[in-house]
Amino acid sequence: MKLDPRRYLVATKAIVLREDGLMLALRRSETAPTHPLEWDLPGGILDWGEEADSGIARETMEEAGIEVEAPRVFHVISRTNPLDEFWTTIYYVARARTDTVTLSYEHDTYQWVTIEEFLALQGASRNNEAVARYVALHKAGRV
Repeated sequence: MKLDPRRYLVATKAIVLREDGLMLALRRSETAPTHPLEWDLPGGILDWGEEADSGIARETMEEAGIEVEAPRVFHVISRTNPLDEFWTTIYYVARARTDTVTLSYEHDTYQWVTIEEFLALQGASRNNEAVARYVALHKAGRV
């Protein structure tokens, strides 16, 4: 299989935690090209030449109006999406500097939820897999 570089994307996603341990869940808007009206984590495509740490900080600010601190990678996954694009997604865990959310056009609502509540929401399987991996790593004292 030959990979078309125009259909290969690298993204970052983050479990953004408040001081009380709740995480930010964003619901994708009705016009989202994939997974409309499903719950999501903040994040998105890296800009050309952008470092992943900078990308997750930028995307979280753009999508939710939140500054993050101490982002740490805990998981990376690659797969295709319903548009036949090949994605590599770098997953972070980060602390929110504030809990005031200002949504972009990409999402229509948000919630601060427990990890268990997030896993019960309808969303992309790759995000649920990553969150479940975070839980296992956290329990093992690795993140």
